[in-house]
Amino acid sequence: MAARLFILGICLGFPLVAALAPAGSLTQLGPEWVWATLAGVVGLIAGVACGVRVTSATLGGLMLAVATHQAPLTTGLLMAPGDIATWPRYDLTEAPLPEEAEGFVRVEGFLRPSMQLREFQVPKGDRPNQNQAAHAVLMPLVGTSKGVIKIDGRAVIARVPERVRKGPERVKLSGALAPPPIGVSEVLIQLGEGSAGEVRAVMLDTTRTGHGDQPWVTALIVGLTLLFATAQLWPRKKDED
Repeated sequence: MAARLFILGICLGFPLVAALAPAGSLTQLGPEWVWATLAGVVGLIAGVACGVRVTSATLGGLMLAVATHQAPLTTGLLMAPGDIATWPRYDLTEAPLPEEAEGFVRVEGFLRPSMQLREFQVPKGDRPNQNQAAHAVLMPLVGTSKGVIKIDGRAVIARVPERVRKGPERVKLSGALAPPPIGVSEVLIQLGEGSAGEVRAVMLDTTRTGHGDQPWVTALIVGLTLLFATAQLWPRKKDED
């Protein structure tokens, strides 16, 4: 019984962490596939340790890695509160982002292309090719197009696809609020002279909208893959004996 609970915990734990972890937090370990690879290796070792045949444990570990890698694609489906038009709307040109704002929201303001970080996905230790398109771009989203501004409360950092317009025009963005990656706030938000304290910021991840082309299909595929992985790693009665 203990072996089965252990396998069940592994098969559910890795995909859930991948799906619910704040954007950018797992990438601190390296590329996105690192966590999925770790899940597969742990599943393989756990299966063999629980008496499952090596072939079944290998196949189960592989399927667990696939399910873990695809799990973040289902996050929006599980958490998005209905149609985008029903999400809370905040206009930074009128007031700062409220402290209680969380989850999926719509925010209006001005992007600051002069302060931006391009996000690339490359294996750990490798250097990105600056001539290729970035996976995403991080820029401050503020309430005015003026130079120096005063921000009361949390600053907003928008994570947008590189194709998104970066001019001085006013933009309307929608996505999920999440903690920004470590160190990003200090790079993109520069405090004025005489200012003290830490930068308080939140990231608006526009790549997470919960409205993919076929979200239910993705969720179904992930669920079936995870079910297959669990079945392969599940200790049989004869194995426990």
